[in-house]
Amino acid sequence: MKKIGILGGTFDPIHIGHMEMAKAAYMELGLDMVYIIPTGFPYFKGKITPYDMRCEMVRLAIEDFTDESQKGKWCDISYVESDTGKPTYTYITLEKMRKEHPGCDLYFLCGTDVYNSIGSWKNPEKVLENAIISVFDRPEVSNDVSSDRKLDDQILEGEKKLRNIYNNAGCVHLKSDITRVSSTMVREYIRVGKPADDLVSVSVSKYIRDKGLYRE
Repeated sequence: MKKIGILGGTFDPIHIGHMEMAKAAYMELGLDMVYIIPTGFPYFKGKITPYDMRCEMVRLAIEDFTDESQKGKWCDISYVESDTGKPTYTYITLEKMRKEHPGCDLYFLCGTDVYNSIGSWKNPEKVLENAIISVFDRPEVSNDVSSDRKLDDQILEGEKKLRNIYNNAGCVHLKSDITRVSSTMVREYIRVGKPADDLVSVSVSKYIRDKGLYRE
């Protein structure tokens, strides 16, 4: 049975943290493939970069993070949320991916912020029915044993909440250290003229400059 990772988001723009997350999940979970899925029409966002431009940045980032011998083997873009002008919901995306990949285990990759908000999503029980939640825990670096215990308590409490939504909810916790960066940070750096080349891949950085994105 194949194991497929799903990393969804607006990706406005996709940054190195996203790609590190995809690669870490691929390695840590032993996935066969990771699909990065740009949101078509995020109902919770304001003004965003057009879908085709966000997709192109995702495609470029995947090329930059995949060496010649691995291209097409561990990570790819999915257009399952192509812009229809209607809100796109995670549970619908997962149902579509399950139809495209019957018999596969789906792993929904996310950070703790997304993980903690799942209960407020549209039909969260269908999200949990169709995918194993794979969350990157980001504890602060500490030698304090009590901090480790606090994290363990948070993990147990989070899993309890998931199973209150859907009794058979699956959840795994990933420990890879991911660069702390956000798309908001990238956009703000560019807007104020601060170098952001270290926050996105080389080709994405060039694309942003060529298209004049995020300057206002």
